[in-house]
Amino acid sequence: MIDLVGKRFLFLAISFAIIVPGLIAVFMGGLKPGIDFTGGTRLTVIPISQEAADTELFKSALTTVGYGDSLVKGGTIGSVEPFTPTMSMDIPRIAALNDEQREVERSKIAKALIDAKLVPGSLVTETISIAPSGTITPTGTETATATITATETTTGTTGTTAPASTDKVLQVWRINDTSIIDYNAVGPTVGQDLIGRAFLAIVIASIAILIYLTIVFRKVPNAFRYGACAIFALVHDVLVVVGVFAILGLFINEEIDALFITAMLTVIGFSVHDTIVVFDRTRENLMKRRFERFEDVVNYSLVQTLARSINTSITVMLTLFALFLFGGASIRSFVLALLIGIVSGTFSSIFNASMLLVIWEKGEWRRIFGGRKSETPAPSRTVAR
Repeated sequence: MIDLVGKRFLFLAISFAIIVPGLIAVFMGGLKPGIDFTGGTRLTVIPISQEAADTELFKSALTTVGYGDSLVKGGTIGSVEPFTPTMSMDIPRIAALNDEQREVERSKIAKALIDAKLVPGSLVTETISIAPSGTITPTGTETATATITATETTTGTTGTTAPASTDKVLQVWRINDTSIIDYNAVGPTVGQDLIGRAFLAIVIASIAILIYLTIVFRKVPNAFRYGACAIFALVHDVLVVVGVFAILGLFINEEIDALFITAMLTVIGFSVHDTIVVFDRTRENLMKRRFERFEDVVNYSLVQTLARSINTSITVMLTLFALFLFGGASIRSFVLALLIGIVSGTFSSIFNASMLLVIWEKGEWRRIFGGRKSETPAPSRTVAR
């Protein structure tokens, strides 16, 4: 029989070696929040040609109008080849502007992309309802804060008090509707609320898991340790995913968005599910008293569930890999986070949670930190019936 438990310190060292670089990247500022957290505007378009589908060309065009700090990413849409290329631009600051300023900036960005021959578009006349940003004089002329084009017609109410809204006939640059896939503005307060709720959800879920596993495994000695080790595996998977995205943020400017939070919560659920399967088999074998030593019971349980755990994970990973290749740019980061989390969850359930349980039961903590191995004998394996 394969001796997995005998290599428990090696497996923990591997996890440590994976997590530490990620944590260093986090402290170096590699974890880059997207506009879902910082606020901004996401504009996704279909370039005018294959040659125009170049992130540097889009970056250069945005730089000419003062948005060189925007994140530009390429992608594709479609289910069969040739896939249609797309360009996604996360543009900061626009969401914080008032209505009139936002229209000014939107027109400037569209003109820059059109002039660079990256997207099709034209100068159009539109009637837009805008909250007044200046003051209405007795003659009915509004003092605007910015000018979009030389032609502007304002209709309003004569008086000294500005009306609730003002209809303006404007000439603005617009990208053709057939070339725009997405144009959404997100405020930073939404991102802060998401972070707070996600953190609270993880804390509540962890406490609930700890209590539940302590109750379920109450018939075996030290039931609390099973729940604590499951939480350790959970935290391990969170740190691995966050660390990998921090490293990607440093090297390729990968950002995290609201879907990243969803992926993290999904990974947590999968990790705990796989860990409980191994622990449940350990509990069954303890009650059957197949072995005298606790590490032998755990090792036997791991070997019994090893094929099941790996096969389940591979099935999920194949599906996610297909989504990563053909699902499009909008969900690629989400699927990548799930892929990393599933791989990490499978590893931690088999090679971390159970190993940590053995170390805890045998009192080998001092060995991890370089001290003398505990001479205290392992606790009795008497099982309540």
